[in-house]
Amino acid sequence: MAVTIHDIPSDWSPSDNPLMYRFSSNQTAQANFSYVVETYFDGTLVSEDRVFPESGIYAHIDISPIVKNLLSVPVLTNTIWQDAGIDGKIKIKVWENYGTPAVNQASATSTETNIFKGCLSDRDWMSWNAGQYTVSGGSFMTYRAPSSDGKVYKIRDDDFYLNIIQDGSELLTVELIGPLGIIDTYTDTQDFTVAQVNINSYTLQNDCGFSPLSLASADRVKVYIGGSKQYTIWFYDIGCNPAYTLEWINQLGAWDSFIFAHNLEESFDVTERSYTRKFGSWNGSIFSYDLNDAGNVRVGTQQTDKMTIYTDWITETEQHFLLTCYKAPRFYLFDSGDEIPVKITNTQGKYQYARWEELISEAVDLQLVNNHNGISL
Repeated sequence: MAVTIHDIPSDWSPSDNPLMYRFSSNQTAQANFSYVVETYFDGTLVSEDRVFPESGIYAHIDISPIVKNLLSVPVLTNTIWQDAGIDGKIKIKVWENYGTPAVNQASATSTETNIFKGCLSDRDWMSWNAGQYTVSGGSFMTYRAPSSDGKVYKIRDDDFYLNIIQDGSELLTVELIGPLGIIDTYTDTQDFTVAQVNINSYTLQNDCGFSPLSLASADRVKVYIGGSKQYTIWFYDIGCNPAYTLEWINQLGAWDSFIFAHNLEESFDVTERSYTRKFGSWNGSIFSYDLNDAGNVRVGTQQTDKMTIYTDWITETEQHFLLTCYKAPRFYLFDSGDEIPVKITNTQGKYQYARWEELISEAVDLQLVNNHNGISL
């Protein structure tokens, strides 16, 4: 009796893509043979499934449908860095099950692998390399595109997130930099799994200890994790037009953002609840007709607040990056420091190319998710 597990998911796989295990047994000729597969998430048994041989003695199972909703949803945090909390550990135990009646016989247990809350396109998943987003060998979990001057910007008071697979004790260094060089430096060491950094005025002052005067004189922040993985964020200077930051969850389970620097239009739709009151009614013993007490009567309303935000003229690369927000599951709009939950109502996008377009911009339609009900009568 022997069960062999041949393939397991790669370490640090996205949760919503296939998490495939392939296994075999040398007892498949036994009466009533099948496999019983136990799935474990963070050490807890979460599912038991029966699987039959599919190709000779071999079978497989994809446990993504079982575990993908067990991971925590990415959240906005307001500390300079902390654990993102979007990861978990998975493994399976495979039993041979056969006999008359069939009972569990020998078993094998896979090694434990890490997963995180994410969902890649099939094409991207086929070439997935987790090492690209780890401290030891890669970059931060963002798709942000630099502007035409090669810089990435943030509005000073708005959130700006950077995630990276840390999986151990690492050093965070935050450098506040002005035109003449480094103004102040903050360092801290933490034992995180997936580190999430948030750069805003609050975290820079309260966590890093940077003074308001130092922040006012700085034009950028440089973030290091592990001493080598660095990212430079430039402060955006707001001109005559107000600017708004849209933030969304990207396919790696991290928060991406973009500054809409041109305009914001506000509008709303109103839906109503109403009924038709018949013409004519009794008033004591008199049946009378009253134009003020007949016809369509509105008894309640709901207002849906909407916005359209417009970019300034942007590069082809920026526009293609911005289109990735349309399939995101969650969004926030930062308006003068206020964090507003919204959803995008655009149902299609068009890639624009500098080769054919003289100027490139993008308009994104938003809807506020909060109810705005009228009085019910």
